[in-house]
Amino acid sequence: MQGVNLEASKSLFGEYGDLLTMEDCAEITHQTTQTVRALCREKVLPSARIGRRLYVPKALLIDYIQSQIAGE
Repeated sequence: MQGVNLEASKSLFGEYGDLLTMEDCAEITHQTTQTVRALCREKVLPSARIGRRLYVPKALLIDYIQSQIAGE
């Protein structure tokens, strides 16, 4: 994956916090929450569990999207 562009992560999706819930990721990517969870479970999309909730750092979601656009 390419390096995370921190400036892009600040300006893109500015209405979201730095840690995205599965619901946030689903809304941004137009996927279901089940699909987003599967990507996290398969280690395709980096995530972290805090308590019972699963979160994706916004900068890493942007990096993942960029890699998908680039066809990696």
